[in-house]
Amino acid sequence: AFENDAPSFQSDGNLSIFENQTFVYEFNATDPDGDALTYSILYGDDANALDLNESTGILSLLSPPDFENPDDNNTDNIYEATIQVSDGNATNILNLYLHIQDVFEITAPSDLNATNLIVNEERPAGTFVGQFIGIDDNPNAVLSYILASGTGDTHNGLFTLQSDGV
Repeated sequence: AFENDAPSFQSDGNLSIFENQTFVYEFNATDPDGDALTYSILYGDDANALDLNESTGILSLLSPPDFENPDDNNTDNIYEATIQVSDGNATNILNLYLHIQDVFEITAPSDLNATNLIVNEERPAGTFVGQFIGIDDNPNAVLSYILASGTGDTHNGLFTLQSDGV
């Protein structure tokens, strides 16, 4: 009589990926009997956010996670589910903990302010009028300023603007 051995996972179920991507992992379970394997998600708090290809074992998120706005069940950036591999006769289960890692995302400056931009008429060329000050959430960001061309640039030629906003 032939005794079938259960397949086994090659992962402990603790996985990490960076935010903004959907590919998670390719489970390459093995079967000592060489049987064809099928994969499935059994249950879990975040099972509905995951897709596990039944024949390839590729695990994906249905939508890219955003670390700053967690979408997992308890908003801790850890997706939890229980998955299974089967050879048609025997199964093995794995508790999955998918940790989402933060990625530094460069953002545009969030605000532009100016000092008092008033100048008395008939002042000589080169008179200081004011300074622009940008707000940027990116650490160590260096902002530079230019007089933009386009709508409203009629009098740009009357001004000079240094790249530091003065």
